[in-house]
Amino acid sequence: IAQEVLPVFPELVNLLPNGYYTLDYNKLTPVLVSSIQELNDRSIGVQTLGASASTTPSITIDVNGNVGIGTTTPNHTLTVAGDIGAIAFVNTSTRDAKMDISYIATTTADNMLNKLVQMKVATYRYTLESQADPLRLGFIAEDAATIAPEILSPDGKGVDLYKIATFNLAATQALAARFDLVETRVASLESRLAALESGAVGMSTSSPLSFSSSTLASALESISSVLHIKQLVSDTFYAARSFVDRLTTANLTVGSSTAPAGVTFYDKVTKAPYCFAIENGTPTTTPGACADNTETVNPFATSTPSVISGSQTSNASSGSLTSSTSTPLTITLNGATPTRLLVGEIYLELGAVVTGGTGGAAPYQIFVDGAPDPVATPVLDTSAPTTYILTYHAINGAGETATAYRSVIVSTPDSLTNTLQTMTTASTTSTSSPITIVDTTATSTTTATTTATTTPSF
Repeated sequence: IAQEVLPVFPELVNLLPNGYYTLDYNKLTPVLVSSIQELNDRSIGVQTLGASASTTPSITIDVNGNVGIGTTTPNHTLTVAGDIGAIAFVNTSTRDAKMDISYIATTTADNMLNKLVQMKVATYRYTLESQADPLRLGFIAEDAATIAPEILSPDGKGVDLYKIATFNLAATQALAARFDLVETRVASLESRLAALESGAVGMSTSSPLSFSSSTLASALESISSVLHIKQLVSDTFYAARSFVDRLTTANLTVGSSTAPAGVTFYDKVTKAPYCFAIENGTPTTTPGACADNTETVNPFATSTPSVISGSQTSNASSGSLTSSTSTPLTITLNGATPTRLLVGEIYLELGAVVTGGTGGAAPYQIFVDGAPDPVATPVLDTSAPTTYILTYHAINGAGETATAYRSVIVSTPDSLTNTLQTMTTASTTSTSSPITIVDTTATSTTTATTTATTTPSF
């Protein structure tokens, strides 16, 4: 339409004497040729921006529409062969731009932390890069897919940086919550220990405490009444003098499940006898000797070490035995403790077996390093030397509980070799070892144990 061309290219329009407009197409041809040349120059400029005849084009657009900067073979919608500088990378986060919003729970954050602990960080180069290029640091998509698929890009071939940043934040919050809990527990423990050592409070039956050997010795020496410990866990227990060794001759009544009896004690001042017995689980003391007193000579008043094993009390020389009819709830660990691993080895949980108890057996839970929440299968970081304490806890329908501990020691080959040499040297200095309780004041001993080998077990 001549009137439409007139304001753009007036030189192409002619005005006839009758008032009509015409287009001069001969003049239009060179304009079209010039325009095509200009478009071609612009296209070449995009493809070879910053390049000379001997260099690689700075910007390339392939037939699929992929844009490459610094590369002629873009394999993504935008491929940059080099560093990217920007003031900010923005992922729209306003509430009105999102839907189906929900906030993760504490358990989910804990789960994210556990997954991050399992993630493997790798160094690598891309196949398009030169071997002379520096190594990159990051993740392998196939590895991440088995542990934390949430952080992958939609096609599963890359790690979404926004997702991994949010994942790290949730894990940090979970770690901070755990640290706050540990701080609270440590502060409570320190205050209780300070009060206990100052004599302001007595032993608590519900809160386990740790003592130095001198503090524990002082505490036990000051006890003049009955000490009740609900649970006592010890690998080996040595006693300088057992309780029954302090009984004088002819003041011990020996009973059994078919002929229950009490024990006659004599007042240190008045010398009057008193019968100590257990009735319906409650200790009782009655003036006078026990009615069924047999005045048996104390079989424990010898120098032979007393041995306590399981639910039985025996003496190696006399052969006397007192049995308990009930079997406590017990957790028996599969495998050795401590379990020793070299740095980089994978820890395999062998589990445990729960037996005994009047209320029947029960499933157990595993806690790692005193964490408040149990784990089904412990996943331990073995990338550096350290020690983990696994706590196995079970409770049955009758309210009976059992606890066992496994230590997992992660060490370097050199430290493990030194440990073995130390254990071997120490084991050759002794040919026998006490089972559980040994009277160290005895002048002559009868070994109630089997001869130990010089090879350490661990």
